[in-house]
Amino acid sequence: ISLLDLMAVRGRIHGSTLRARPLEQKAAAADAVRRHVLPLVARGRIHVPVASTFPMSAAAEAYERFRAGGKFGKIVLVAGS
Repeated sequence: ISLLDLMAVRGRIHGSTLRARPLEQKAAAADAVRRHVLPLVARGRIHVPVASTFPMSAAAEAYERFRAGGKFGKIVLVAGS
């Protein structure tokens, strides 16, 4: 996300955690992402930053990378690799 672009439109970023929410709210959030966010990702309007990718066989290494901190982006486990 370009902060300059965000500031230019007086945009906001909101965050939340689903961990403590009831299952129904988690399901509703997943459905909303599927309907509203994934189409934007598919069209290239939203980009998810990826810090590192690992094959499933390296899940322990991926977790250590996650725990180490100092990264910007997601740590992704790739199925079928």
